[in-house]
Amino acid sequence: MRTRGRPAWCIRYRGLDGVWHRERTDAQTRDQAQRLLRTRLSDIAEAKEKGLLTLEKRKPVTFSTFVEEEYMSAQAPPARRQSSHDRDQQLYRNVKPTFGPMLLGAISAATVERYLSKRKSGVTCRGTPPSKAQMNRERQFLSSVLGMAKRWGLIDRNVVEDVKKFREDNARDRVLSAEEELAILEASPRFLAPIIEIALNTGMRLGEILSLRWTDIERTGGQAILGGFIRIGAESKGHRARHVPVNAAVKRVLDLIKPSQGPDGFVPFVFVSPRTQTAYKVISLSLAFAATAKRARIEGVTFHTLRHTAVSRMVAAGVPDRVIMKVVGHSTPNMVSRYAHLAPESVKGATDCLGRKERTPSVQNTPPRAAGRGRV
Repeated sequence: MRTRGRPAWCIRYRGLDGVWHRERTDAQTRDQAQRLLRTRLSDIAEAKEKGLLTLEKRKPVTFSTFVEEEYMSAQAPPARRQSSHDRDQQLYRNVKPTFGPMLLGAISAATVERYLSKRKSGVTCRGTPPSKAQMNRERQFLSSVLGMAKRWGLIDRNVVEDVKKFREDNARDRVLSAEEELAILEASPRFLAPIIEIALNTGMRLGEILSLRWTDIERTGGQAILGGFIRIGAESKGHRARHVPVNAAVKRVLDLIKPSQGPDGFVPFVFVSPRTQTAYKVISLSLAFAATAKRARIEGVTFHTLRHTAVSRMVAAGVPDRVIMKVVGHSTPNMVSRYAHLAPESVKGATDCLGRKERTPSVQNTPPRAAGRGRV
């Protein structure tokens, strides 16, 4: 279609909304205008096939634009836990310098592998080399973003799926001794010590402690009930509600904390930053604990070591595995055995019976059953 007045070619087509559109083009000839029309109709057909509502979704978009405008809002609470959302923001800050300016379609498996290779030789905010678990988290973040972009029809495939994960060694055997516990508590700032004590006496995760509300605690007269429970909601990592018993140490800590009043009134969280009058962030407390451990000159520990320690102490005290599972929120007994790394002193004497021949029962070898033979 050629308009009157100044010569210009326009194309007319039915859009994704079902309405006819008239678009002015820069075509100089009829053939050029027809080619533009065929391209526009092809774009519309492809958008319909992918379920897109507008053609804007098909335009090239950078990694940072997609993450900041689409991904983060889609993954914000209540879609995901606040601690998971905070971790995503930290992971995004790590990968943004490399991937932020890149178009989504320009990211390749080779780009990701080169980034991880370079990252392996770098340092974290703590000044230490990133662990394999940390690099796997960054890889998974990239995969989640590109997976969402693929579902939205912005790219054809998620190239991160072609990048192998690092093999992690999660079987840690580090627990705190009584002396180390005392040293960390003495080196802790005033706001951190109660959180550490709660972790050691409940086995709760850091995110669960920081999201703890006063309504989650059984109280009477403003005091926690000894033998009562702390309720952990189903929004926790295990996605299962559970009840954690309140012992004397937990009661003492909770009774010393007074509910906070912010600018908007009562603050429902137990552990509140006096500066912001909001709940502490997981990343902030993790860094604070790392600094505390460094002051106490205790190496190889993280806040999660406190959970290892609590589970190990319950196992050493003879608490049944099923009870421990209910308290700490593990789904299988294997998880309990993974965390229950007892101190080396607890196995002393276990092999004494092997050196006392007079007390060692005789063991007879039974002949192997012939292959293919049934039981007699």
